[in-house]
Amino acid sequence: MRIHKLSTLVVLLTALLGPSIACSKHPSDDAIAKDIQSKVAADPDTKDSDVSVTVKDGKVTLTGMVKTPAAQQEIEQIAKDAPGATGIDDQTAVDTAAMANEPTQAAAPPPTAEKPTPQPTVIPTGTALTVKVSQALGSKTSQTGDTFLATLHSPCPAFRQDPQLTAKS
Repeated sequence: MRIHKLSTLVVLLTALLGPSIACSKHPSDDAIAKDIQSKVAADPDTKDSDVSVTVKDGKVTLTGMVKTPAAQQEIEQIAKDAPGATGIDDQTAVDTAAMANEPTQAAAPPPTAEKPTPQPTVIPTGTALTVKVSQALGSKTSQTGDTFLATLHSPCPAFRQDPQLTAKS
């Protein structure tokens, strides 16, 4: 009877204390460093970074060069999320030469509004128009039917503004 009580007590104590002892075990410093390095190497944003990871008593020190500030932040976040990491000392630096060689992603241009289709304006017969051309016109370079650009030199009563005309010679 005494052996039965003793064995029951041992089983009960093992069941109660076993999980708490197992849960209190922290990963070793080497295991933390390997975990962080493998995650940095697997992440598409950080895999090209030249970063060393050292861990002492759970404190993670990151040193080396990264290509972008975003990669630097991602590496620091990977280190913070590592099981067993108690603190982070990020000594990485952004390689400005690598950033200069990387093509920058330009912001998408704002959508362009559709330009209204110009409506023809009828100028009454006999109206004198003085135009100023922005290119040389001559019989050697210009032919009947060619298009050229010109602006009105003086206001025309048919127009409310000084628009650019496209006329045929």
